[in-house]
Amino acid sequence: MPNSSPNFPQAPYGKLIDVSDVLELRRSVFPLVFSNLDGTFLYHGTSFSVTYEGGFCTAMHVIKDGFGSSKSAEMRDKGAYALIYLPGVAYGAPIVRPFRRLLSGIIFPRDPNPLAYRTTRDADDIGYDVARVRFEMEAGDQPFPLWVRTGFSPMLKEGRDVIAVGFNEAKGTISSDGAPLHYRDVLSATRLKVTKLEFREPGALGGGPIMTLNENIPGGFSGGPIFTEDGAVVGLVSTGTKDARYGTGVWLEPYGVRVGSYPDIFPEQAHDSEDLFEAWGVIDQGGDEPRSLYWAKGDADIKVPPAVRVQRVWRDRAATGWIKAPARPASA
Repeated sequence: MPNSSPNFPQAPYGKLIDVSDVLELRRSVFPLVFSNLDGTFLYHGTSFSVTYEGGFCTAMHVIKDGFGSSKSAEMRDKGAYALIYLPGVAYGAPIVRPFRRLLSGIIFPRDPNPLAYRTTRDADDIGYDVARVRFEMEAGDQPFPLWVRTGFSPMLKEGRDVIAVGFNEAKGTISSDGAPLHYRDVLSATRLKVTKLEFREPGALGGGPIMTLNENIPGGFSGGPIFTEDGAVVGLVSTGTKDARYGTGVWLEPYGVRVGSYPDIFPEQAHDSEDLFEAWGVIDQGGDEPRSLYWAKGDADIKVPPAVRVQRVWRDRAATGWIKAPARPASA
């Protein structure tokens, strides 16, 4: 299996189960919190790792709401920033500085300045409630990427059970150096049934491939992964409204170069092999093994002498093996 199937407890539809101690989830799913400069938490959602080098996926409305619309006056006065919290349980040892800041720039959709306060929609906001972002990792950080099943013919069917994972609670304050003054969160899971799969017109958050679910989802779950029972990630939580009778998720399977016109938003994951992540390797003339790997750059971003080539490679989730693609020269 591409992902180790988490040990999801059996529970009725819509019932929240605490899965904070399930390692397969805690090393990959993290709270995305927004804080004022004075350390006061304002808003939170959920994110999950999709690369080895700080690449994460969440819901676009979490980014937009966190930076303005839900706490606009307070954020205008004091400013705000976004962080993920990396708990010690994910690494087996306490972390002195557990918060990591969002790097400027949203990878998908294109957004050159997500940190600016905005009240109006950008012209390039294509309306899908999914965002790829990057956080500034530190030495020793090892968030474990989840493999997302995209780029194939969709396998999810209406009537199938899925499990949504997210943080229905994340509260606290932090100091200016990123250390928590007090902090707590609860990672939860809830079993749901897919009642409808559809393709909505873009133009508002909620466009594109959407799944409707038979129960409401807590708001803090927004951006969290939606698993099938065999461990594949097939969606992310989009909406869960208080007192609503159902929730919605972004259906991720149709995204990718093989299916229709939806973009490949997980290019680092080589979906043909189902468990490999893309990188660029620097290979010396006459050599075969890459002497260095670049997970976050493209070939044109790596400057090497003419005798050295840059080659696309894929490495497995445990970083123990790799395969090569046909070589392409780096930029001069």
